[in-house]
Amino acid sequence: MRAVWLSLIGIVVCGGIGGVAGWSLATFFDLTGVAAALVALFVAALVAAALWTAGIALHDWRRRARDH
Repeated sequence: MRAVWLSLIGIVVCGGIGGVAGWSLATFFDLTGVAAALVALFVAALVAAALWTAGIALHDWRRRARDH
């Protein structure tokens, strides 16, 4: 059950950071409407996926280092 809660927290954190990054980029370029939403969505998805992947890789690396 602990793993489920940690995964949910990770999803929320990665998604939140991605959302802020996406919206910040759309605001930086002074986009509005559908263009802003699409840019924010695309950037948010990329950032969130990259953070999630990095977190999983870090977790695996730490587990392997601990087991040896």
